[in-house]
Amino acid sequence: MSAAIVEKTLTQGAEDASAMDALKPWKTAQAEALLAGFSAVLTDSDEGRPMLVVTRWALTRSFTDLAELRTWLERVRPRA
Repeated sequence: MSAAIVEKTLTQGAEDASAMDALKPWKTAQAEALLAGFSAVLTDSDEGRPMLVVTRWALTRSFTDLAELRTWLERVRPRA
């Protein structure tokens, strides 16, 4: 899903349940990143493909899909 679609869906207050369902996996991953102390942004790469960018202080990582992001979060997430 491209950043433009996400932005359009959020700014227009999409009433369509399927559009909101499409955002759930991204919002869940974003919340997991926040709980681990990272900021997560969905954007488009230079080639126009969706790219997930996670930052914390001077660290910036980009991912091409949610599974890759979740795997990385499992490694960096603080353990209780």
